[in-house]
Amino acid sequence: MSYGYRFGAWLVEMFAEALSFSILAIVISHAGFPTVRDIAALTVAAFTCFGISGYVITTLVMRLALHGSWSHRYPVIAPILFLAHFEVMNVLVPGGLLDTRNRLVFRVIGFGVVLVVATAISLVLERIEKGGLPSRADNA
Repeated sequence: MSYGYRFGAWLVEMFAEALSFSILAIVISHAGFPTVRDIAALTVAAFTCFGISGYVITTLVMRLALHGSWSHRYPVIAPILFLAHFEVMNVLVPGGLLDTRNRLVFRVIGFGVVLVVATAISLVLERIEKGGLPSRADNA
């Protein structure tokens, strides 16, 4: 599989995770019904945190480096990278990112989000590698 497909998959993965974390932050904060602008701003903030903590680089390297039989290991590695980089952000930000209870909730749900997103994208990449995505003609 080409690096282009894996890079594209990584971009979709980062966007899906950032959007999910934005929605999770809104739910945790009890801020009420958000606007599209609020969600967009939080998504940019999530991307910024991903970049500052190094999560973007390590997941990109792992997504591009792991191929073949190793690609099945990425969905297991990605949530561990998330937890490690989330802790990096807690050290860099004075007082941590969230209060203690919400930090635990964010870790648990974040681990699950990353696991689900990474697994789904890895399965799609595997399907593309084995013969492409099904066309409408295949469904008729």
